[in-house]
Amino acid sequence: MVHPTGHLLTRRLHYFTLRIAYYHGLCAGFMPSHYNWHNGELHQSQLYLIYSGCIQLGFALGTPYAYRKYLEKSSEIFGDEVKHWTDILTNSGRYLTFTMLSLFVWMRRRKMFELWSVFWRLERRYERILLADDGNTTMHTRWLLLYYFWTQHIVTPLTSIYVLLQFPCQTNAHIVMTFISWALSTVQVMLAYYTLCLHCHLLQKFEAINCELQCVLTALRNLASFGRRIAVPARLRLLTQRLSCLANAHFAYFRLTQRLLGFGQLPFLLILIKCFIVNMTGMHTCVWHIFHFSSLYNLVALLLVVVLYGSLAPSIAGLTWLLSSCNRSGQILRDANVLVALRDNYELMAVLDRFAVYLRSHRLRYIVCGLLDFDLQQCFSLIVVVLVQVTVLIQFDMEGEIIKI
Repeated sequence: MVHPTGHLLTRRLHYFTLRIAYYHGLCAGFMPSHYNWHNGELHQSQLYLIYSGCIQLGFALGTPYAYRKYLEKSSEIFGDEVKHWTDILTNSGRYLTFTMLSLFVWMRRRKMFELWSVFWRLERRYERILLADDGNTTMHTRWLLLYYFWTQHIVTPLTSIYVLLQFPCQTNAHIVMTFISWALSTVQVMLAYYTLCLHCHLLQKFEAINCELQCVLTALRNLASFGRRIAVPARLRLLTQRLSCLANAHFAYFRLTQRLLGFGQLPFLLILIKCFIVNMTGMHTCVWHIFHFSSLYNLVALLLVVVLYGSLAPSIAGLTWLLSSCNRSGQILRDANVLVALRDNYELMAVLDRFAVYLRSHRLRYIVCGLLDFDLQQCFSLIVVVLVQVTVLIQFDMEGEIIKI
C-alpha cells in the first residue's frame, strides 16, 4: 500500500513530466497545434504551422552538412572501418527516422485532430462510470511513464557528452552536429513518450471497465441469492443498465484503440528501428572505448550500455499490458457462470449475450507492419538476436585489431 504522500508526489511529478513533454514537442514543431489544458481542446494556428515547418526544415537541411564535417574528422581519429560504418549507420538511421516522422506528422495532421476529438468525446461521455483514481494500475502506469521519461533524459545528455569527449579538439561542426543529434534524439524520445502515454491512458480505461464489470457481476451474483423479493426488480434494472453502459464503453474504447494503434504503426515501427540501430552501434562504440580510452570514457560508456536497453522495456511493456487488459474482459465475463437464477430476465440475458458475443469476436491485436502479431516473447527474442549480432561484431573488430598489433 502506497502512502498518500507518495500518491500526491507521484501525481505531481507525473503532471510535471507531461508539461515538459508538451512544451518540448511544441518547441520542436511536432505537436498538431496548441493544447488548452482547461477544456482539452486543440486550437489550430497558422502561425504555429509556419513555425513547425521552419524548425523541421532547418533540422532537415542542417544535419547533412554538419554530419559531413563530422565524418571527415571521425575517420581520422578512429581509423577503423567497422567503427566508421556503424557510426554512419547510427546517424543515417536517426536522420531518416526524423525525416519520415516529420513527413508523417505533416501528412496526417488532420487525422490527428479527428482522433483527438473522438478521444475527448469519449472522455466526457464515460467520465461518470469510469472514474479516475489513484489505484494500483494508475500508480504503476505513472511509475512506468516516469521511469521512461527520466531514463531517456539520462541517455541523451550522456550521449552528447560522450560524442564530444571523442574529439579532443572540437570544431564548430562537431558542436553543431552534437547539438543536432541531441535534438533529434530528444524529439524521437518525446514521440515515443507520447505513444506510451496514450497506451497507459487507454490501459487505465480498460482496467476501470474490468473493475466495474467485476463489481456488477458480483452484485448480480448477490442479487441472485435473494430470490424474488420486492426490491430485486428495481435493483436488477439498475445493474442491467450499468452492464449495458460498460459494454458500450468497452466497444467505444476498443474501436478508438484500434484506430490509434493503426495510426501509430509507422511512428512506432520507426522508433523501434531507430532504437535498435542506435543501440547496436552504441553498444559497439561503448565497448570500443572501454578497451581503448581512459576511466572517464569507461564510466560514460558503461552507463550508456546499461540504460540503452533498459529504456526499451517501458514501450514494450506498455503495449503488452494494454493488449492483455483489453482482452481480459472476456475472461471476466466467462467466469461469471453463477447467474442461472436470473435467466428469466430477458433484458439482462440479452445484454449479457450481446456483450459475450462481442468480446468473443473482438480481440485487440497489434500487427507490426501488417505482417506479424506483436508478441512479448518475440520482442525479447529480437533483443537477444541484436545483442548476439553486436557481440559478434565487436569480437570481429577486436580480433582484427589484435592481428594488426
